[in-house]
Amino acid sequence: MLVYTGIDYHKRTSTICFIFPDGKKDVKTVLSENLVKELVNRKNLLVGIEASCGVNHVVDQLKTAGINVKIINPNKFRGIGIGGKKTDIKDAEALAECLKVNFIPEVYHKGIGARRLKSLLRIREQYVQSRVSATNHTRGILREYGITINAGAENFWDEIAGKLEQLDFDILKQKLTDMVFESRRLAAKKRMLKRV
Repeated sequence: MLVYTGIDYHKRTSTICFIFPDGKKDVKTVLSENLVKELVNRKNLLVGIEASCGVNHVVDQLKTAGINVKIINPNKFRGIGIGGKKTDIKDAEALAECLKVNFIPEVYHKGIGARRLKSLLRIREQYVQSRVSATNHTRGILREYGITINAGAENFWDEIAGKLEQLDFDILKQKLTDMVFESRRLAAKKRMLKRV
């Protein structure tokens, strides 16, 4: 017989609700770093845990230990939970209850390869956003001094050195030069990620 186990997972602590075959419940809160240790020696668990930051790693560990785990879509689960004031205990209990009646909006557990690829894409996007922000910021500051750069990224890189020389405020010129250098560094990092 299965022990339905709902976990309200957080960075520091996790609340676990066990519903045993006889209907009895046991709720405990553990440090999240001890969550896997808490569960590995228990038998016949069916675990439900909401998708959130860090959950995929925990699910990897639980599955490696032979525990059946379902990752729950928090956007769809939110409307299912137990009424009243929202608490970690109520969330864990609601997860366990929904497992019991097989009413779980499950999401796909991404493998390590998919997570690595997604992380690289996020980093690349962050490089792009940071570079665009820095170049737009530089253009805006230069406009405050009547110095304009033609539209487009290519024009920016072609014209920026000469435009910075037109500034007669050395501290600002140095800070903008640093920002342009950082933009070039980010562009190089983006190109490196493209090759991965």
